[in-house]
Amino acid sequence: MLKGVNRNVIVVHGDKSSRFEAVYMIMKKGTGASETDILREANRLVAESGMTVKRRLPPWLLIGLGALGGALAASVLWLIVVL
Repeated sequence: MLKGVNRNVIVVHGDKSSRFEAVYMIMKKGTGASETDILREANRLVAESGMTVKRRLPPWLLIGLGALGGALAASVLWLIVVL
């Protein structure tokens, strides 16, 4: 809970590829920081957090690759047994 009324709250909303929905920055009055300084600092904090978007393969592709790998293994085993 935010107490007091002498604070400025800056909200930086993330995009669809971001893990952050929004970043809230609470600043004291009288800091003399401009809006561009605040946005630059918010972007720096998000960039330094080390959070990256990890892309996962779709499940249908994983099932297909598993089936293909199984068929390949069965084919190799069949060739070893026949020859």
